[in-house]
Amino acid sequence: MKTTGRLSRILLGIHLGAGPLVGLLGSGLLLGSAFSDYSQSPWTFLLVALPGLALGIVPSNTTMLAAGAAFGWRGTPLVFAGMLLASLPGFLTIRHVFRSELRERLDAIPRTRHIARALDRWEFPAAILLRIAPVSTFAWTNALLAVGTQPLLRYLAATAIGILPRILLLTWAGDSASDLFRSLREGRLDPPALIGLGLAITALTSAALLAAKVLKAAQAYDNPESGERP
Repeated sequence: MKTTGRLSRILLGIHLGAGPLVGLLGSGLLLGSAFSDYSQSPWTFLLVALPGLALGIVPSNTTMLAAGAAFGWRGTPLVFAGMLLASLPGFLTIRHVFRSELRERLDAIPRTRHIARALDRWEFPAAILLRIAPVSTFAWTNALLAVGTQPLLRYLAATAIGILPRILLLTWAGDSASDLFRSLREGRLDPPALIGLGLAITALTSAALLAAKVLKAAQAYDNPESGERP
């Protein structure tokens, strides 16, 4: 196996391993800022959140939910465009530096080998489903898609289609949660906000479970040991 330098592999390990752990610890700060009364512009928010997304230390769901709470629907276009940009550094770095080595490592593990083979066969739809389903972090999804063969424009198209439903639903959830918390601080209950929050979470969970189920079926199709191949 042709390998990259030790420092490069250490940095990749930090990006894919330590990064998400840091993100889990830092999510509370991002959400706390979004749900506070502190006024901030969408641009300020993005300047903080999107580099964290690109480095793999800020979870994508947290970013979308926090943006919905802080700015409502007016922040959606910026979050959408920003997340597309944030998906590029990890994808391009792994595609051009680590692709062969990472693919060989994925192929050596039965569980990840089936995912990689499913991506080979159903690359564009699988990429969309990976963006919808909560089966990996933002950084891991970028890495999984980087070991595939689809060109950059198809990768961006699949990413755009996949993140759009989550952005819309999490913006709805964040906006509704912000309205609900504001009404509770004022000593009243806002039924529309409560209903909106419940519907958004239900729709997001249903879409994620459906996407995960379809991905699992695609993996089983490409797993000769499963007995499910037609």
